[in-house]
Formats: sequence, C-alpha cells, structure tokens
Amino acid sequence: MLTTGCRVREVRELNREDVDLENRTARVVCKGKKFGYVHFTEKCAFLLGTYFCYRHKSQKALFLTSTGRR
Repeated sequence: MLTTGCRVREVRELNREDVDLENRTARVVCKGKKFGYVHFTEKCAFLLGTYFCYRHKSQKALFLTSTGRR
C-alpha cells in the first residue's frame, strides 16, 4: 500500500468491502471526509488476496492488530 500514496490513517480505516482485488482499487476516506479511489500493484493485489484467505470473513476492518484494534 506504500505505492498508493495513502496516509496511514486512510489505510487504517479501510474495510474489506473497500478493496476491489479484481480491479486493483481501494476506496479510501480522504481529508475532509471525501471519498477517493487509489490503485495498487498486481503484487499488492496478490498479497492482499493471500491475506484475505487467512482472515476471518466476519471481521469488517481490513487490518487489525493482535489485540483486535485497527
């Protein structure tokens, strides 16, 4: 996600439903609570797809710490 130019807060607030692996885009909430779309690399899409396989599907947040926080 480093190559997208997103801020840490924008990535932290991502939900699973915000990510489209097929089109390699993510819908982020930018400054001013406006929505924007960022594109990511094929490698990132592959890694996120692998990551999704190991995550519980009921979890809404894309990234969680070991304690369950965003």
